[in-house]
Amino acid sequence: SMNPLGEAGARSLFRTILRGLKCFVIMRGCSYKGDNSIFNNSYPSLDSPYHLDMTEPYSCAVLSELMMKITLDPLNCFFESISYKETPKSADVPIPLIVQDGRVVNKFSGEVWIPPTSGTVNVHFTQSVFVPTVDHAVDERAFNVLQIIVENGRTETDRRNWLRLLCQDISCTTTQAQNMIDRFQKNKTIGPGGLQTLDILKSLWEHLLDTENMFDLLCRNADIQLRRDLVYALTIKRYKFNWANPTGSWRLNLADKEQRAIMLQIIAINAVESEFGRNSGHRGDTSQMGNWFNFRNGKMTLDRVQSDLTIDKEFVKTLPTRGTIEFDYVSTTLAPDSLRCGAANESSRPAGHCGIITDDEFYSFMDQLDLSSRRKVSSANVLFALLDLQLASTKYYFTINRLKTLLDAFADDWDVQAKVIICMFSRIVDLHNMDIVLRNLDSRTQQDVVRRIGYLNLMNPLKISFDYVLHLKYLDNRILLVALMELANMESPDQIIEDANTELPIAAMYGAFTRALNEVRPETMKFTFSEFGERTNNVSWHARKDLLKKFLVGTKPINEQIFSIISMHKELEAAGALSRGPLDLQYANYKKSLRLSGVRSSSKTPRIPKDSVVN
Repeated sequence: SMNPLGEAGARSLFRTILRGLKCFVIMRGCSYKGDNSIFNNSYPSLDSPYHLDMTEPYSCAVLSELMMKITLDPLNCFFESISYKETPKSADVPIPLIVQDGRVVNKFSGEVWIPPTSGTVNVHFTQSVFVPTVDHAVDERAFNVLQIIVENGRTETDRRNWLRLLCQDISCTTTQAQNMIDRFQKNKTIGPGGLQTLDILKSLWEHLLDTENMFDLLCRNADIQLRRDLVYALTIKRYKFNWANPTGSWRLNLADKEQRAIMLQIIAINAVESEFGRNSGHRGDTSQMGNWFNFRNGKMTLDRVQSDLTIDKEFVKTLPTRGTIEFDYVSTTLAPDSLRCGAANESSRPAGHCGIITDDEFYSFMDQLDLSSRRKVSSANVLFALLDLQLASTKYYFTINRLKTLLDAFADDWDVQAKVIICMFSRIVDLHNMDIVLRNLDSRTQQDVVRRIGYLNLMNPLKISFDYVLHLKYLDNRILLVALMELANMESPDQIIEDANTELPIAAMYGAFTRALNEVRPETMKFTFSEFGERTNNVSWHARKDLLKKFLVGTKPINEQIFSIISMHKELEAAGALSRGPLDLQYANYKKSLRLSGVRSSSKTPRIPKDSVVN
């Protein structure tokens, strides 16, 4: 007690106890100062390689922790290489180690490896950051021990410190978190002179696994002011990040261990999503730079100098330890197939998945977030509203019509409207209808959304009419340009209408058509791809359907509702009702006219009196 135990020392002791060590420890009034030069159990690969002098107790402890990690999690933790040097002048001797039956053994002899007590051990250690699931939750025995330790703290300071340190090396569910709060309230661990609910939420927040239930946990235990206090206690970046909806703009200082941890978590999400897109999505690469990575518009500031940054495989492999990076991340994980492909309705709930939000749920959702079109969220108050929306939305999937209702609850400011769409992007179930929202927005909102999300992630090639601003230094923009030029050649070249402020005329690109895809250029092209019927009535549905494989909405299995626009066109054409403008609006007006004509016809039909009918 009363010793400078330090954060790393206390965490190491608590981890050992939670693993099952039965012991008696008195550590009242200790200090737990963090030290970035001490072993980092959360992300030890950041400090790799390790050069460990085995005559020092600290080095022996570090090697013991690394060995424990590879035995507990061999899928994500391993030694890239490990060697032993008996004296400074002797050669490095490789040690072939593997994990077998929960023990570290020599690969060839099968004998349990016992670390040396002298010399130097050089370790290249790798720990892959992965997207966790509820299966990674701490077991109930260990969680109970954790609570007993906290409950037996003599002072409020000890309880708060122990809770914080214990929670750093576990993961848990919101059910476990709620049980802890209920238990601590019942036995007065929470209360005057003790812990506060905020302490529990702050300690557990980043370790909760079921993101879809986190906002409900928060609302059950905290009023609006306490929710704001949690944001301030965690920092906005830590509160904003969640595993289910990471889409948004990020600015992270890589020298800060907490912000660096957020970057590693986003990298883990990207690894899953890019692997799925490449191997299972049966579509093309929709990334900005053609590397299957979902990072966009990267910038890095180092020593007050800002430069463009491509976040790719090489960058994340050797992630810098200094500098500030800015980027947009776009989650390309779509709704479950059963929801996205039209087989499900709003009341369905696929096993293990969120469902499409129902009318009653949406009413409660808006009420919980205090959102209403009658009292729009102002630009000054939008920060907290968006933070809550980003988290609360992970419980459901939403249709485009729900998104329109949400937009009505926020100020009619172009920047605010763009942030709402970006926040909700990966929770939209009928992404193929995004044009319905985009066409009614301010042009600045449109361009901000497409810049951060990307045309290939946002657009539906069957409804490709839009005011385009294409930056030719980005591969995804060039892919889209070539696709639009080829489509215009098949339908009508007049469909592309140049903007007077374009930096490069479309004719110049036709002249360099064979190089257009691979040639990186500094210019920005501005033009409009006209609506149905404005320049031509010729529509090549076959060519447009073939473009689906280049877009996110073309991820297989494809939602069959995406092809409803073709049926609308055929019906309008057969009835001779084709005009100009978006086909869905033309079709709605056509159906409305049919209903009105039916009403008028029935009103003109003479009625035969009952007594005039001959039996």
